[in-house]
Amino acid sequence: MYIKRFIFNTLQVNTYILYDDTHQCVIIDPGCSNKDEQTKLHDFIKVNKLIPAKLLNTHCHLDHIIGNYFVYKNFNLKPQFHKFEIMTYNMSNQKAFEINLPYKECSSLGIHLNDNDIVTYGNSSVKVIHNPGHSKGSISFYSEKYKFVISGDLIFKNSIGRTDLPGGNYKDIINSIKNSLFKLDDITVIYPGHNDYTSIGYEKANNIFLM
Repeated sequence: MYIKRFIFNTLQVNTYILYDDTHQCVIIDPGCSNKDEQTKLHDFIKVNKLIPAKLLNTHCHLDHIIGNYFVYKNFNLKPQFHKFEIMTYNMSNQKAFEINLPYKECSSLGIHLNDNDIVTYGNSSVKVIHNPGHSKGSISFYSEKYKFVISGDLIFKNSIGRTDLPGGNYKDIINSIKNSLFKLDDITVIYPGHNDYTSIGYEKANNIFLM
C-alpha cells in the first residue's frame, strides 16, 4: 500500500490518497479548494493511472470536505462518513459563507461508515474506528497490516484536536485517544488531518494532553 499526502486550502488540511499495485485508490478528506489544488490532485491520479474507488471523510468540518464535489464530479464518487456527521455536513454552506471559502455540496451521499467497518479497494483494506471528541462522528482509518492510521483531527504531534467546535467534547476526545487509538501498536504511524505524521508510541511518551 502507498500513501500520498497533499496539503490543501488556507487551513492546511492533509488530503490522503491510499493506493496499491492494482491501481485502485481511496481519497480521504479532499481539501482542494481552488483550481490549482484540484489540478494537483487530478494530475497525480492520472499520471499514476489510479482508479478512484471511494471517497472517505474522517469528519465533515468544511476544510476536510471542501473538495468532495470536485471528486464527486470528476470520479463519480459519493462521500462516505459516519452518520453522526450529517448535521455538521448540512451546516457547511453556512460555514463556507462565514469564512469565505468556495463550496458546493454533492447532490447525493454514499453509505454511512460505522465503527469496525472494513473499507476495501484493490487488494487492500482499512478498518473504520469511531473516535468521537473533535466531532460526534469523527472516524479514523486503520491498517493493521501496514501499521498506520489516518486519524483526522483527533490527535496531532504533541497535541490533540479542538473540542470547542459544534459536536466537540474534551472528555470524549481524551477517551477516544486513550481507550481506542492507544490500543494500537506503538509503532503505528499516525497520519493526522493537519501537520506532520507522528506515532502511537511517541504520543504516549510525549503528548502532555494525554499524561
